[in-house]
Amino acid sequence: MKSAFDFSNPMTPVRIIVGLAFIPHVAFKLGNIAGSIAFFAKVGLQPAAAMVWLAIAMESVAAISLVFGILPKWTGFLAAAVMATATFAVLQMKGAVWLWNFGGVEYNVIWMTLCALVSVYAWREEKAKYGRNFLLFARG
Repeated sequence: MKSAFDFSNPMTPVRIIVGLAFIPHVAFKLGNIAGSIAFFAKVGLQPAAAMVWLAIAMESVAAISLVFGILPKWTGFLAAAVMATATFAVLQMKGAVWLWNFGGVEYNVIWMTLCALVSVYAWREEKAKYGRNFLLFARG
């Protein structure tokens, strides 16, 4: 069994980096629950309090799973969905602005794409190794 930290696999550093990137986002939300709820409400993510806690949970699962290589085929897509929602929120707040330094979606779209790439790579890697894909963990 390969290690989750096998750096001979070119996707390992990408997976770990996109996972680690969720940690400050979780910490920010936990450190400012009221502000996070107000932001979620302002961009239309309702019920805002429940959506904040859902985001914290999903970002935490994404961080842990991606860093430690736990089901990256699924958690990559979960993380991409989180980033798609973040992209929606930024568009609601700022409008169609691309560049991150102007509050745009550039960073979110790149992060979302990398998360999806981690997932696709994991599915392809499993198929190449076993000749098929499994719902959760590969057997055989």
